[in-house]
Amino acid sequence: VSGAARAVGCRSSRLPRLASSGRAEAPGVAQVVENPPFEIVPLDGRGIGAVATRAIRPGELLVAEPPLALYEDEDRERFLLALALMPPELRDELLEFCDAEAEADRVPSSEEGVLRTNMLPHTPGSQDETLCATMRCFNHSCDPNCEQ
Repeated sequence: VSGAARAVGCRSSRLPRLASSGRAEAPGVAQVVENPPFEIVPLDGRGIGAVATRAIRPGELLVAEPPLALYEDEDRERFLLALALMPPELRDELLEFCDAEAEADRVPSSEEGVLRTNMLPHTPGSQDETLCATMRCFNHSCDPNCEQ
């Protein structure tokens, strides 16, 4: 587990990046943010999430980490092949991430369900998506814990 992931309590940062080239790549090193203004905690009936632990200044860096997976929209088949070729122990670790569809239907998690639940746009307005170990914990909420 990388230092940044350890600092905020998110494990699972040793998953390989799944590039659209169809091969898994070793994850990069996350940038350690000193005294992060949040912690990753269990949320009643909603898995885990990032919760502010102090006031956050506008523009303050919360986390910087390389993606575990990068999905380029037009390369779906190669991305699924990379998932299939992932070592079993890493696939098991990925399946520990939240799969909202599986939870709602009370069925086992799937790789695609985990990715649909946890991936974020790579850049604003992009169809490409990324999966990051810590940033996935910054979920939207109908019960926000911050003010604008």
